[in-house]
Amino acid sequence: MKPEIDFKLQSAPLQFDYMKTSATTPDGTYRAYHAHQGVEFLYVHSGVGRVIVDQKVHEIESGCLLYFQPFQLHRVEIRLDGQTDYTRTCIVFEPSAFDQRLKEFPSLRAFLQRLAGGAYA
Repeated sequence: MKPEIDFKLQSAPLQFDYMKTSATTPDGTYRAYHAHQGVEFLYVHSGVGRVIVDQKVHEIESGCLLYFQPFQLHRVEIRLDGQTDYTRTCIVFEPSAFDQRLKEFPSLRAFLQRLAGGAYA
């Protein structure tokens, strides 16, 4: 299995990772509970499960696009039954690395700042 995103966003402010797994765990669930400095977009190509954000549980399935603000604690739990794959694409980026480059695009810059949730200004 290839390494996942390493979240060292100072040296690589934009990271992309595609992962597919059908491996089962002892309880049949793939889990990832974490927070990081960057904005994260996670697109679920296939699989079912749930995500826990701000102590709220949301069901997820194929076609879901998840978004997490910097330092927002979240947990992704995917049910693995040995028959259904979990396939996802994850994009993580450090918003401050793009701020100055977007000076000429004030609306896009404001949108990025809003996505970052005040993590930088």
